[in-house]
Formats: sequence, C-alpha cells, structure tokens
Amino acid sequence: MILLTKSRETVARLQDRNVIGGTLTSNVLRYVLENIWMTVKDCWKIQEAMISWFTTNKTRKNPYVRKYVYRDGEFISVFRTISPGDNVLVFNSLSHERYEIIELFTKIPNIRIIDHNKKDVTVQVNPIWKYNPKNVVVISKQFYKIMFAVLIPPLTIELFKIKETSMTTLNTATIYCVHCMIEEDMSGGIYSPFTIQPIELGDVQLESYKHRLIFDEHTGFLKTVIEKDTLTEKPVVIDYKAFTGSYVNAGVFLLNTNTTKPIRDILKPYRTTKLFIILTGPLTTEFTSVYGQLLHHTVKLFNVLNSPLSSAIYIESKIDLDVSPSNRDLELFMSIQTDISNGNPPEIHIDNNGFQYTPRTINVTRRIESNVYPVTTLSYIQDRKQRLTVITDHAQGVTALQEGQIVLMLDRRVLFDDGRGVNEGLADSGGSCQRHYILLENFSRTSKYYPVPNSKSVQLPSFRANYLSNAFNYDTDIFIIDKNVTGYCLYAIVPLIKATYPCDVFLLSYRTFLDGITSKRSSSNVGLMILHRQSFTCQINYESLVHCDVDPNISIQSILPGSRTVFKTNLAGTNKGTRLKYINLEMFQPMELLTLRIFS
Repeated sequence: MILLTKSRETVARLQDRNVIGGTLTSNVLRYVLENIWMTVKDCWKIQEAMISWFTTNKTRKNPYVRKYVYRDGEFISVFRTISPGDNVLVFNSLSHERYEIIELFTKIPNIRIIDHNKKDVTVQVNPIWKYNPKNVVVISKQFYKIMFAVLIPPLTIELFKIKETSMTTLNTATIYCVHCMIEEDMSGGIYSPFTIQPIELGDVQLESYKHRLIFDEHTGFLKTVIEKDTLTEKPVVIDYKAFTGSYVNAGVFLLNTNTTKPIRDILKPYRTTKLFIILTGPLTTEFTSVYGQLLHHTVKLFNVLNSPLSSAIYIESKIDLDVSPSNRDLELFMSIQTDISNGNPPEIHIDNNGFQYTPRTINVTRRIESNVYPVTTLSYIQDRKQRLTVITDHAQGVTALQEGQIVLMLDRRVLFDDGRGVNEGLADSGGSCQRHYILLENFSRTSKYYPVPNSKSVQLPSFRANYLSNAFNYDTDIFIIDKNVTGYCLYAIVPLIKATYPCDVFLLSYRTFLDGITSKRSSSNVGLMILHRQSFTCQINYESLVHCDVDPNISIQSILPGSRTVFKTNLAGTNKGTRLKYINLEMFQPMELLTLRIFS
C-alpha cells in the first residue's frame, strides 16, 4: 500500500503540461525521467507481489516472479533469457480476450512451449541481428528470439512452460538476405540453425492469409497491398522524408519549416548502400530495409487465423539521428500515400485523447505547421468505399500534403531556441522506436444499420481498430519464473473475472477505493471501477474473432457477481451517487465514461 500511494502521488505531481509534452530543459528532463523510472519500478514490484499472491500459497510473503518488459531494440527491464525448465506467466489486463505474439530471448534455439492444457503452442525462432558499419548484417550465434502465440481470456493469468526439443528446424525462421553473415565464435565456427538464402532481383512479395504485399525493389518500401478476399489491388506507398526547420521561431515548442526548401530527402545518402533482410516463419513474415544507422524500417505480417492481427500490417521504424549536430534542423516524417478520395482539400479524422473522433480539413493555402494535429491513438482517412486507419503506440503529430495521404511526424532535431522559456534547442541523441498498425478496410454496402457511408456519417473507428489500439496502449504483462522456484506456482490459469463484457465496453480502471486522504482510512471492501464504451462503426463488417457479449446492456450481477451494492458516481468516486442494478445504452452512451462505486 505504501508503494501504491507513493506511485500515485508521483504521477499526480508529474501531470504538468511541459512534462506531458516533453518541452523541458535537459536538466529538468533528467529529473523527471528519474522519477518516472522509480515509479515504474515500484509498480513492477506491486505487480510481482500480486501475481505471486494469486498463483501460490497465500502464506508465502516474498514474490517469486520477475517482471519482464521488452521491446525490440530496447530493454526496459533487467536482461533475462529463458531456458528449458523456466516458466512464463502471461497476464491479460484487458476486459476482452487477447491474441498476442509473445517475444522472449534465449540462448538455446531448440525450445518448445506448452500451455496450461499441456498442449504445444506455435513457436517461431528468429535471429538477433545487428547492422555493422561495414554495411553488413551480422547474425548473432549467442542469442535468439523466441516467439509464440497465446490466446488469453480477459483479466486472466496463464502459465506457459519452457521445454526442450530436438526438432529445431521446424520452428526456425528462414532468412533471405544478400549482405548477411553469421558472427564467428571464439573457435572460429560459424554454425547456425538458420538457413540464409539470397533475395531474387525485382520487387519483393510477402504473403499472409489476408494480404499480399509488394515492395519496391529500389527503395524497399511498401507500394501495393492486394486483399486476397476480394482480389483488390490497392496502392499504399510508404516513404520517409523530413521537413527542414527554419532558423527563426523553430525549437522545442514551435514547428516552423523553411519556406525555401521545406522538404529534404533524408535517405538520399543511403539509397545506394541500403540492405534488405526477410524473415519468414510459421507465425510472422517480416521485411526490413536498413538505411545505415539512420533508419531500420520493418513491415510485418501475422500468419495467424481467426484473430484481428491477421488483418493488420505492422510497421516499425527505428530511427537514430546520430550525435548532434548531425541531421540538424530536421522534422522526420513517414508518409503513406493511397488512392482514397478523401477530398481536395483532404480531410483527416483524428482522435481526441481516445474518447471521440473529429474530422480535420487540411488548409492547403496555409503553411504545413498550421495543419499539423495531435493524434493520441489512431487516425484515419476514408471515402465512400474504403478506409485507411493508422494506429500508433504514442501521441504524435499527423497531417497531409495531398489527397489520399497521411503524414506522421516521427522524430525531430532542432538546435535553435524558439524563445519560449527553455533557452536551448532540441538535440536528443538517443534512438527512437516508432510502432504502427495499418488497417485497410472496406465499407459494407449491405449493412442493415446505416446507409452507404459518407464523410459526415462515419465518425467511429472499426472494431479491429479499437482492438489493436488497446493492445498498443496496454502491453501484455510477462513474468518469468526461474526453473529453481517453479514449484511455488500452484495454478496454471487464474481468471480474475467470470463475466463477459460487451464488445464495445472497455475496463479502464478497477482499484481499491481510498476513502480519505491517507490509506489508513481506506475500506478494503469498497472498489472503484471506470468503464469506457468504445463504440465502433457498424458500416465495416467484422468477424466474431473475439469472444465478447454483443448485447449493449449490462447486468451488474453478471459483471460483478457477489457485489452487495453498486452506485453510479462521479469520476473521482467522491459522490454517493445512485444505486444501479443494470446498465443500458441510454445511461451509458457511446464514447462516454461510467464510474461505479462497488461495495462487496
């Protein structure tokens, strides 16, 4: 309780517009980063303690699991590899079931993974590679990436056991690369479980159950998407460029482009020395274009059935602007050009903090800095037939330069002071990793809910877009159990709820209610639940890929069995509120929040 109170107090103190926007001096930013890092580690300790408490004997006080937080290219938690004998606990914190690809590191590629039903799950072994300054991709012999698919029920902890297998080649990915080499060990050997094959000349094609992607042989970027269901070929052209910053009124706060040369081809020095690498396996197929250390662009398809992931195109951009003053006065962006007729001037739909969606018309008569809008979770463009949705894992700027286009601001380096109080430029030399999902969806002309869509009637994302956005915002929680303490885990699966929430209702928060300023006045039998009705458009068909309740009405006893009384209260839970027995669509409307005070 002490760590929880401390973490909440720290988060409350950091709710400053300069902290949230990142417009701080370098010294203050280090202080903020230290506070955030300490708070994150405290939250990890709380999670470790609670996961241990749920899965072992209640008399045991010390946690036996360790939180594992990993992003490709960035280790956030302590480095940890898995080996045969270890166990992995996966916690789905969402209120709906979740299909996810879990990624872990290992030193032993011959691994199989079994679930709580003692059945083998699909596993893929990918190489760990690094770009060498000699313009060569070096594949590690010491570490491997283990990927496996999981389907976790809502608010459920599930156990997976790591076992050894002799059939390594069945799960290893095939590598297609021209300038790749296996790193040598101390003995000079170069044995590797992977097979490296050359990339044939011409455009590159990747396939999944839903899509066929075509990449330009000269740039290595996506240019065409073919939908296998309809055999429709759609132009989707991706490119990276940069706005050139002005010498005045451009800095940490302000975006001001150079009117003489507003756009620069930042990849021009690397276009003749770029490298391509393709990894294909039973779970994913990915294509990576390497433009030196500046940009590693990856497009990934998921080879899974009956999951919203199968309809998504995953894009990852690793950007390293090198040490300042290299690549100075640049605003790096990624553009996605389609044939969608979203108007001239073009119209973009953006979200406002993920709670509602607003159309923005680009004013082509004004400069680009007047047309950049903030997007928190997703943005989309559409016409009467189709829609392109771009889902992001963090807030960033979005705009368009012409019809059918979305431009996403990725990274920036501006060394000038804009005179807004910071008294320094923006010269961060650290790399960044940008993750996006792309959805290409067609409007249904046979919908019984609405007529043929138009730009004025459709203001909601699709069901798949909401699903993928929640997956980005709330990562799967992974906990590793060392093989020496696996006996402490007594349960293979622990569901925290027994109910099924409606498809468009999202559990935003569920916590113990502190009835007062200090934790001494808290009531252990009082909880505070915040629900968000994330409505989705009915004009885009979706398969029942996620098990959820299609009835928009909610029975209190179905989602909160055993509760004594439930009151509808204000957001903070300070009002007594009105007593509820059921929730209908009239009292809990689309895009609204509902706070429940629960007495058990």
